[in-house]
Amino acid sequence: MKYKELLQSAEGLLSVQPNQIALLANASAFLMSSFDQLNWVGFYLYDGKRLNVGPFQGNVACATIEIGKGVCGEAAETRKTRIVDDVLNYDNHIACDSNSRSEVVIPIILNGNLFGV
Repeated sequence: MKYKELLQSAEGLLSVQPNQIALLANASAFLMSSFDQLNWVGFYLYDGKRLNVGPFQGNVACATIEIGKGVCGEAAETRKTRIVDDVLNYDNHIACDSNSRSEVVIPIILNGNLFGV
């Protein structure tokens, strides 16, 4: 599937869903089914103190992640996308799944506030 077609499909699927949890659940399922090389897709939601696992597809995940810890915690702290090619060579990596070798973490900002990653 080409990225432009993928984006159009995602917009069609997700634009009609007002419930945030349902939207995130469908987004993670959609992404997981669209890319063969992924082993985990999901969301961590910010509660004002830490990140808590939200809707996801894949193996069991870390339940909570402190801000600044691991790739997810760093993305939340800096509010910048983090791309790590090889987590085995990344000092601040949290090993939730030993099958994961690379990570892309994108912060979700709503109305200027951190919602999650």
